Amino acid sequence: MLASANVQGFKDLKGKSVSSGSPGSGQWQLLGDLLEAYGMTRKDIGEDLSSFTQSVDKIKDGNLVASLNTAGAPTSSIGDLANARDIRIVPLSGPEIKALRKKQPYYANVQLPANTYKGQTAPVNTLAVVLSSFHIYTAGLGLLVEIKHRAFHLALVLGLIFLVFPRPDPAGNKSGVVREWSWALVFGAFYLYLAWDLISRLTSTGVLKSGWPFMVYVAFIVLITMPIKRFGGYGDKPAWIDWPLARLAAGVSLYLVVFFDDIFIAPHDGAAAADDRHGVSA
Repeated sequence: MLASANVQGFKDLKGKSVSSGSPGSGQWQLLGDLLEAYGMTRKDIGEDLSSFTQSVDKIKDGNLVASLNTAGAPTSSIGDLANARDIRIVPLSGPEIKALRKKQPYYANVQLPANTYKGQTAPVNTLAVVLSSFHIYTAGLGLLVEIKHRAFHLALVLGLIFLVFPRPDPAGNKSGVVREWSWALVFGAFYLYLAWDLISRLTSTGVLKSGWPFMVYVAFIVLITMPIKRFGGYGDKPAWIDWPLARLAAGVSLYLVVFFDDIFIAPHDGAAAADDRHGVSA
């Protein structure tokens, strides 16, 4: 907000125009949480649904008092505003914030360093939104070779889907059983061929010494997709055989966090043998 605004703390925003961003956004949710923490509701302010960039322009023109920002600091829009006008960053601290953090643990206390923006000569206590491993995972995907990008995403998500969606009910007649097994065997054979073709190419060029562990892995995936009644998983109960996939997905997400730099930050000059195998696995 502008330094000329008669606002020293969050409570002073009552009756004033505040931008919350689009409904459902992180900025919108943060404003709702803060209003509740300070004993207010959205009716107690003049809520503006403009985007953050639009809000900065409105503040600059005097058509808006304040806006929240859930982006990383320093933010170019706030920097531009600070270069054009004298601004004030309202601190978020005290017993209300302590109570909010107890109720919503994904908020963390942080301090905006002094001189982050022009005219902000002292540090400001504020809130940060804690990132989960899934946020880290999605943030890094754009840095991956595309085939590895898709492989990691599918390895994480599909394993969890096996626990959410039941297998189709088994066919009750002979023709239905034949149809189920025919399609399952066709797709199973296709993916085994895909894996075999890749391994043959990699071993013949000397890129890969042995491909049998990967073939065993793909064969296991093919096996558990077969319509075998012993696997179970019908109705609303996950199959016992689906749990290894869920554990695999959890292992992939843990791997992504532990080896974040190696996966996302290390330079990628092109698809390598490991990238191809990741793609076939997906």
